[in-house]
Amino acid sequence: MSERNAEFLHNEVPGIVIPDEIRGRMKGKEKEEGAREGLAIAREFIDAARDRVGGFYLIPPSAGTG
Repeated sequence: MSERNAEFLHNEVPGIVIPDEIRGRMKGKEKEEGAREGLAIAREFIDAARDRVGGFYLIPPSAGTG
């Protein structure tokens, strides 16, 4: 994940809304730094939602888009 990925998903994919707080956390991050922050955000989300859902489906960005 990178700032570019987050902004693309937020602005170009119907039905996907990435909150300002998350987009702010990704601002200026790309490559390894973006991947680390993206994984941290995913872990926080999973921890917060674990008892409310039956599972998770994570989709990493495609090669060359991050």
